[in-house]
Amino acid sequence: MNLSTKNTLSITLSLASFMMFFCPFYAKAYDQTPCDLAWWEEVTTPELEELIEEQGKESFLNARCGEEGESYLRLLSRENWDWEVIKTVIEAGLPEGQTLESSSEDEIQMALSAFGIETEEIEIEIEVEVDEERPMRKASGKTSKRKGWYIGVGAGVNKSLSTGTGGSNLDTFCYPDNACFEQSPPPSVPGYRWGYDLEVDSSTGLELFVGKMMGNIRLEGAIGKKESGVTQIFEGITYLDETPILSRNGGTVQTHSQASIGELKATTLMLNTYYDFPEWKKLTPYIGAGIGVSFVKLDDYNFDIYYSDSTDTLYDPPLSSYGAAQDQDFSESPLSLQFHLGVDYRLGKTTSLGIKATFSDIDDSSDDATYRHHPMHKAEPNFTNRRYLDGIQRWSGTVIIKHLIKGKDKR
Repeated sequence: MNLSTKNTLSITLSLASFMMFFCPFYAKAYDQTPCDLAWWEEVTTPELEELIEEQGKESFLNARCGEEGESYLRLLSRENWDWEVIKTVIEAGLPEGQTLESSSEDEIQMALSAFGIETEEIEIEIEVEVDEERPMRKASGKTSKRKGWYIGVGAGVNKSLSTGTGGSNLDTFCYPDNACFEQSPPPSVPGYRWGYDLEVDSSTGLELFVGKMMGNIRLEGAIGKKESGVTQIFEGITYLDETPILSRNGGTVQTHSQASIGELKATTLMLNTYYDFPEWKKLTPYIGAGIGVSFVKLDDYNFDIYYSDSTDTLYDPPLSSYGAAQDQDFSESPLSLQFHLGVDYRLGKTTSLGIKATFSDIDDSSDDATYRHHPMHKAEPNFTNRRYLDGIQRWSGTVIIKHLIKGKDKR
């Protein structure tokens, strides 16, 4: 091991590979022994300190596990156990009353040797504060770095806030149920503007992702898919300049219209950044944010309107010529933002299970759509309208499973 007086002291710890079979003594209040990995998972630092005092440092240092005679520290290092537990074990090999923070490099080397570990086999990062009297070393609390690639999948539920949809066109016709129709001839109008409230049902969603760990920072690319039923509620219609449309007084013309949307579908492509907080009892909380694009679709879009007269009055042109229909689905790809809060539970060296809460904000979007038939087609065969969809805000709760495919996740 090469130790230096630079700001970082690194001692490399490689992991041996033998399972434990027996131990020279049993720990109080546990059915297992310190040679069992399950024992180390449950023990707390105060309990470990009490055990060391009870057994004596010399017995603790000389204890060996398994047929290969593996020491406790080698056992812990191989499994990358909790830093505070490892620190307490190392300090058992230091002179009486000393801690890892106050020990010299030579004293740390001797402590490691007491556990039968070669100095080039362990990795501990120690900050060195240079003092004129004596350098003081402080443990960073990290036993190694986290790096590598991982993949994962998530499934959960989504709750969207209410949004809105609507449209406008440059239709110049005055229609039979409007007051302007009583003029002869009916005047041209500037166009129309209309709107609907859109209530979005709760739904389930699926997410696939791949990411890279760089210490406590993770970069992740994710694709998610969500489909929700919607209910469309008519808000109203005005002329294009937002002037109210007046109805005919005592008119006998009846309007028959219906508008519906089947589903709101959204497929998102996101680039997310996460910050992982230090692990505690196998739990790693994190926060994150992301930016990307959502491919939004209003499926089974349908609008239909026609007119009739209860008195069978004849009109020229006939009332049937004023009908209109549209069934072109709405499809756009607005900008999307996401904000995340979650926690992972470590199941093993390469796999974790977690839950994540996400707030998504999909931007406003609009498109141009053609009509299946419309009175304006006589003058403009390709007559269109402009449709819009207000921004979509959504809360999601997702169960996540991640698997490390290349690298190491040692905390």
